[in-house]
Amino acid sequence: MKETLVFMGGVVVLLAGGGLVLTTSPWQAQVEQPIAFNHAKHSPILACTSCHSGVEVGVAATIPQADKCMVCHQAPVSSSPEAAKVKVFAEQGRQIPWVRLFDLRDDLIFAHKPHIQKGLACQTCHGDIGSMARITQGFGTEGVNGLRGRELMARCFSCHQARGVSTDCVTCHK
Repeated sequence: MKETLVFMGGVVVLLAGGGLVLTTSPWQAQVEQPIAFNHAKHSPILACTSCHSGVEVGVAATIPQADKCMVCHQAPVSSSPEAAKVKVFAEQGRQIPWVRLFDLRDDLIFAHKPHIQKGLACQTCHGDIGSMARITQGFGTEGVNGLRGRELMARCFSCHQARGVSTDCVTCHK
């Protein structure tokens, strides 16, 4: 018991001195996207990795562009003005200027690929985005399952610990 308390005390000190894990900017203001993409409408028929294919092969999840949308939306599937906007981007060969909502500080190391390979569901960290009609802030409006900053770091730390993954600082910090 004493060893557990000493260990947990060390973790608290580490977290207190560690600073914020994520930049605070994603939560400071609601963001308007160029396309009001509805995850709730798409998630029943598409896996997250159908659009965010980067998670399976690399570091970033990748934000899909109009050409990926057009795989399904070549023929009118909807009379939505948002679908029409996507079509215009595709026809003009322009990138959709998505506003990034999930961003890590430069001193952190994170790759989606090993997390996906270990079978972690996207919802473990990102919450139930699939049920959201609109995402306006990073990690939804409640952070990652309601956690931000040091609390989020503690969540990652405990997840690593529970799965026997390294908890050395250099695993996640440059």
